[in-house]
Amino acid sequence: MAAKDGVQTQGEGSVKVGDRSLATLEVGDPSGPLVLHNHGGPSSRLEAKVFEPQARALGLRFICVDRPGQGKSDPHTDRTFASWAADLEAVANAVGAETYAVTGWSEGGPWALAAAAYLDPARLVHVTSIAGGSYGAFGGNWAAQDLSKVDAIGGFLALHFRPGFQLMYDLVDVATTRFPDKYKQGLLKAGCLADREVLADARVLNLMAESGGECFRHGADGLVRDAQMLYQAWPFDITEIRRPVHLWQGSADTFVPEAVNRPLGDRMPGAVWHEVPDGGHFIAVSHAADILSIAAQDLAKGRERPIAGLTTSPHFGHSWNDRPLHLLKGVRRASHSCAPSGRSSPGRCQPMPKNAIWRGFRRGLGSSLRLFRARRKQGDPEIQRLCEEWDKELWDELHDDSEEFIRKGLDEPERRRA
Repeated sequence: MAAKDGVQTQGEGSVKVGDRSLATLEVGDPSGPLVLHNHGGPSSRLEAKVFEPQARALGLRFICVDRPGQGKSDPHTDRTFASWAADLEAVANAVGAETYAVTGWSEGGPWALAAAAYLDPARLVHVTSIAGGSYGAFGGNWAAQDLSKVDAIGGFLALHFRPGFQLMYDLVDVATTRFPDKYKQGLLKAGCLADREVLADARVLNLMAESGGECFRHGADGLVRDAQMLYQAWPFDITEIRRPVHLWQGSADTFVPEAVNRPLGDRMPGAVWHEVPDGGHFIAVSHAADILSIAAQDLAKGRERPIAGLTTSPHFGHSWNDRPLHLLKGVRRASHSCAPSGRSSPGRCQPMPKNAIWRGFRRGLGSSLRLFRARRKQGDPEIQRLCEEWDKELWDELHDDSEEFIRKGLDEPERRRA
């Protein structure tokens, strides 16, 4: 089926929003009611494949959209929560849906909540957030005390030391795209018992690794901007959302603990709380049929209501123009060559040889660490506070992982030349 503002068919597609292109992946029933899904992080539109069996069984047209700068979607420098809500509505308009549902998992949860805050409930008839990364719902990094050490420090870096935050996600980029087996092991290790049972299905584990790697098609910048916005204080008020919003949470989730989302269930007037006892982060997979069946019911009710016409909401809120510091320029210069292409927008990034990737990564990592040490030596108060937050064990773990990535990446080309 061709879309009015882009190319949208069953499978891979795209939708034009102004001069930007949003990449999509559609699964399920192409004639069914529409569900727009917000993927987690790191992840991408390929996450739709995880939900394909349930979407097809329920007769849902399930579309996952790459957020700006991730997967195949073009970057959007001035993006806001409201502009992303408008992007979702633009996708619904492009495929001709009068009513639709929006879901989000993990780092995709807050973007579903933004849709609830900004979009017309006459058309958006269902919203679900599954184990959402609600880190800025009540102020910047408000839930730090309930997060793992790594996530809490990530929030601190997002708010106070952006080069360090960029470095963390560049390392995730390397791990996900260059060492997928290690990335899979990390998922298994970080999850609870329920998560490991879900990920014992090789199909699910492989799809999560594939979707995570696709996230970094443009490099880490898109995900960095995405995550920073989640840790910063959100521009919309959760306590003013009165329309029904379904919040799903596993009580044993180790990725996004229950303590992060329980306050939303208590303080958001429209919240419908669904707790899964002993469930983990991957309740999105284990309970997909239950989650999507509620969406299907709401969509069926929504189709019975007359809709006056298709409208596009304005881009609400203020533009977020604070651009990330690019201290790891060597990584980006070496890993991507931006050249115009006749089949994509100007500046579409193309892969460079792996040797160049690792030379750039080594230079970028070294320059970032030198800057960090220099600012620490100068007595920078933010860096001193950061060092107090980082206990020796965590610092050693990050350092060892970095050294292993660099050593493996540099050794591999040497072995091949030999």
